Amino acid sequence: MDATEELYPERRAERVERRANHAMRGEAWEKALVYARQAGVKMLQRSSNLEAAAFFGNALEALNRLPVDRRTQELAIDLRFDLRSALMPLGEFGRTLDIMREAEQRAKELDDQRRLGRVSASMTNLFWEMGEQDRAIASALRALRIADSVDDDAVRDMARRYLGRSYYAIGDYRKAIEVFRQIVGAPGADPAPAATSGSAVLTRVFLMLCLAELGEFAEAARYGEESLAIAQAIDHPFNLCAAHSALGRVHVHHGEFGKAAPLLEKGFEICKTANIPLLLPFSASPLGACYLGLGRTKEALPLLEAAVEHATSMRRMVEYAQWTFWLSQALLLDGSLDRAAEAAERALEFAQTYKERGQQAWTLRLLGDICVQRGPAAFGQAEEHYRQCLALAHELGMRPLQARCHLSFGLLHGHAGRDDEAHTALSTAHELMQAMNMTFWRERAETALAKLDGATRTIPGG
Repeated sequence: MDATEELYPERRAERVERRANHAMRGEAWEKALVYARQAGVKMLQRSSNLEAAAFFGNALEALNRLPVDRRTQELAIDLRFDLRSALMPLGEFGRTLDIMREAEQRAKELDDQRRLGRVSASMTNLFWEMGEQDRAIASALRALRIADSVDDDAVRDMARRYLGRSYYAIGDYRKAIEVFRQIVGAPGADPAPAATSGSAVLTRVFLMLCLAELGEFAEAARYGEESLAIAQAIDHPFNLCAAHSALGRVHVHHGEFGKAAPLLEKGFEICKTANIPLLLPFSASPLGACYLGLGRTKEALPLLEAAVEHATSMRRMVEYAQWTFWLSQALLLDGSLDRAAEAAERALEFAQTYKERGQQAWTLRLLGDICVQRGPAAFGQAEEHYRQCLALAHELGMRPLQARCHLSFGLLHGHAGRDDEAHTALSTAHELMQAMNMTFWRERAETALAKLDGATRTIPGG
């Protein structure tokens, strides 16, 4: 190690991994701590999370060999934050939780409120991933109280970002948007400070997803383009995958499958190439949903099955109901009615268990569609699912879902021979879809109205 330092003083960053290994083997603990941590940061920047975790683990081992003082005690907490950053993209939630609890205990012992606030904010994100939104929200609010008490903007912004994600998860989209806008402002507002921040990418990712659920597609797309531009400036695989996949998902929600496909394919490619297990469901599942919209069901099914299987193996419960919902849609389109019903029931169960009310509403509509496919004997059950869906969608402000549900309701009434009710529902769907420029679905409503009326009535707004 001493020889490499002497021979290559100008190449310390380039050779830091080798120096870290030599320092560990030579039991030069102070240098091992420095070099192993530097090597871990270098691996994180490359999205090599397994290697980063190994180096941070070595840094902790070296730190444990040094005398205990205030500096080493603070470093013991900071290194656990570093290790968390490496483990979270790998889906190592259990191990990460243990590490964060260790950091929390050490921060309490030092009475270090800033680090304690950072621990609480970090645990918010962990609980969010695990689907435990009550614990996530409580942790975020605790972090905000600490941030206010010590006037720590970094902790305050971190807590807000993760708090917004939990509001998004439980379907409180309006509250989530309010929190996210406190961080990013209006579209185009002073992007310069965010140009080097991965958190700025992810904040916009979830903000655009919330806006899409409310039918604010134009604004969602503007934030999506901002997110993508920042991610490209950072050039980090995790952020690039998230930005591409989220913007593609907004277009899928809007029914613009041609726009969505290249974005989602790029996001999925980045996820595979960079080996980002955490984002596999986030990238693969909306790509599968996009292929469904393009009529490529056979290509969609393997992606959607892989997303659900991967989320199951990681025990990543947030949005698990979403991935299962899209799989059910694919099975329905593939003609596997019983398997589709089973998957939809499972999606509803998970949405209810993890309090994801928005996804619960979407799944109720899908269950209604499945009942319609079973024939007249199940029409009553389908109607009840649609009524529950509309009530929940109205409460949460989910205009695209309301439009889609009115369309389903109209088709059901048409099958049942209730022409007046069918016309009312289809007209409502058409009006909502036109207002949100949901062309793909609006055309379906127009076709259904024309078929119902024999093209003799005027289509509202047509």
